[in-house]
Amino acid sequence: KMLIISNETSQIERIVVNIDNSLECLLREIRYITGEPLYSKIPPKFRELIPLLENERLLRLNVERLRSIASKYNYLIEHMDLEERLIFEPKLNKIDQVINRGLNEITWKTLYLSDYIEQAYGLINLDAAKALDIVHHDVSSIKQMAFNWSLIQADIFIPYQLYTFQQALQTHKNVQSKFNEKLIIDGHRIHFLVDNIAKVVAVSSASPSWLNYLDYLNSLILNGIKATSLITMKNMLLAMTNQDQQFISIVVELNDCQLSFEPPLVPLTSELSLGEMLIEWINSYINRGDLIYVLGDDKTRNYSQLINQDSLIIELREKLTILIEETCLESLKLFEAFSQYSFLYKL
Repeated sequence: KMLIISNETSQIERIVVNIDNSLECLLREIRYITGEPLYSKIPPKFRELIPLLENERLLRLNVERLRSIASKYNYLIEHMDLEERLIFEPKLNKIDQVINRGLNEITWKTLYLSDYIEQAYGLINLDAAKALDIVHHDVSSIKQMAFNWSLIQADIFIPYQLYTFQQALQTHKNVQSKFNEKLIIDGHRIHFLVDNIAKVVAVSSASPSWLNYLDYLNSLILNGIKATSLITMKNMLLAMTNQDQQFISIVVELNDCQLSFEPPLVPLTSELSLGEMLIEWINSYINRGDLIYVLGDDKTRNYSQLINQDSLIIELREKLTILIEETCLESLKLFEAFSQYSFLYKL
């Protein structure tokens, strides 16, 4: 039978097996008074229950299996998100047909009760409930991976850590290589998990419900990657604006009466200048989404495109770009100031 449980915000429908302690007690009393030595007569409405007593073991088995089915069904209904309901819709439609038969047609005296139980147990316990557990496990793994990306060191902007130019380049390369490798490995793992979800749910890859579900999963991955970009860019901004902190030392050398700077302050040579290097770093932070393929068959978009269009990313990039340009302009003025006194070191 169906019970409706209400709370302040919603109503939840739960099914329960139509047998309780009072009915079980009644059955035991009927068996006692109609058996030896009493052989008492009972009203017709109670005599209809006597066939249930002929095989008490089977009755108890049916009760336990139906309770298991009801428990799994209630779990399905109460623990499915909207996105999951859509991809489980074909399974739920079959299950609803079976449940409706149980509510409206099946009784304890139904001859094919065992067949009905087998069908319901297969659809609910062995198929849908197990599939939902797998979906929950795999989606939880995807969420955890996306969350953990923000916990991994993804930049070199450690407070009060000063690097030479070459140290900064090498450390940046090592950190990015390790972080990017993690993203690539997790990307392959995510695609494997999504393929597994599609397999257990048995939904068409072209169905609107599956495409909507892929959009949901893509949003989880996108937000995870974007979070790492935002964190790294904020760390970079803090490192560049903190008056008490420097992260790259600039070396000035006099070689053959020529001043040189490491890193180069202005793009006058084939070697990357400081500004060009920092802009290149920013682009690498924003384009981390290229390391994981978007879920689904739509190859016209990728995560990096979406991250580049994010308002917070755009705002941070503009702030960093302006700061870098201002720094490079100041560096150019410094370079010109040194050049004014070139006669001193050309003597």
